Amino acid sequence: HAVLYRLNAQSNSIESMLVRTGIPYRIIGGHRFYERKEIRDMIAYLSVINNINDDMRLRRIINEPKRGIGEKTVSTAHEISQVLNLSLFEVLSSSDQFEGLSRASKSLKAFTDMISSFIEKLENGCSLHELYEEILEKTGYIDYIKAQNDKADERIENINELASNIIKYEEENGDEASLSAFLEEVSLMTDIDNYDGEADTVTLMTIHSAKGLEFPAVFLPGMEEGIFPGMQSIYSSEEIEEERRLAYVAITRAKKLLYVLSAKQRMMYGQTKRNALSRFAKEIPSELADYKQSASIKVGFGVSFNNNSNYSSSASSSYSYKPAPIYNKPAKSAETYTVGQQVSHATFGTGMILSVTSMGNDTLLEVAFDKVGTKKLMANYAKLKKI
Repeated sequence: HAVLYRLNAQSNSIESMLVRTGIPYRIIGGHRFYERKEIRDMIAYLSVINNINDDMRLRRIINEPKRGIGEKTVSTAHEISQVLNLSLFEVLSSSDQFEGLSRASKSLKAFTDMISSFIEKLENGCSLHELYEEILEKTGYIDYIKAQNDKADERIENINELASNIIKYEEENGDEASLSAFLEEVSLMTDIDNYDGEADTVTLMTIHSAKGLEFPAVFLPGMEEGIFPGMQSIYSSEEIEEERRLAYVAITRAKKLLYVLSAKQRMMYGQTKRNALSRFAKEIPSELADYKQSASIKVGFGVSFNNNSNYSSSASSSYSYKPAPIYNKPAKSAETYTVGQQVSHATFGTGMILSVTSMGNDTLLEVAFDKVGTKKLMANYAKLKKI
């Protein structure tokens, strides 16, 4: 199976659900959402605000964006912190008192004062998405990316998509939402120590990366006006034609089954949007399309190919349409779990629970599986069976 998307930022919610449900996947021609540099930078800022003693992430962001703080200065501060048994942040905050840091003390103090202002804002009750916007504004990170001119639009899309994650998290957890709990959820998305690139996996990639490849089953999420075709293309006939050619590439990657998916409402780049079905989806001959809608989600429709159609790929015969699975958020699991309990997972096999942590309306389980090692799973999604 392959999931092809027009924008890299679309992979975010897909990756999240695959991780939560224990379905292995690999990304071709790109990085996993939480591995992208700009996302790692933003998570580092949030991590330092959550834990001022996180020296590793502090060193990552102290000069991102550039503040004229060199690595030599940071190394000197680190050495002082080791000798005096202080945190790196404490040394930076009082840098004017140390001879080796005095020249850079103005820049260092400006940085620590900014971090302290973020912490104070959070302690005074601001929401997580308000804090995130404050970080972007005060650091000037967006302008920093624009000045680099290296896939700037794509990187800004990713930064805005992280805002969507934060808003969704707060909506789902209400009064129980906290920065530390959000960062724990993020850690689930980055737990890939046991990832096997040779395993039978779902393939995720952009449509551009899929040229020349074919798959038995292809999913095309986000077939909506404003996404595919993109908003910037809609008012240019030349760009629309280029987008249409790309849509043809996407459609013809499917050998047997094609699922064209759209949502009537979605959270993207931190904003709720209601997009019309893509014109490219409407251009698929109606005799090939089998429409299916969910009353709660309005996912769109799926298409099966006929080898006599202009849209057919290398399929040699007709295939009947199978409805795309519709995901509904599961209710809170009635099961309770304890450390030391033996469980079974549909994908990972048997294992033993190492830790149980309550997280909002769910429970984070750390399980040592016999064959694939330790995994972190959410109880509501994992569907574990007690042995």
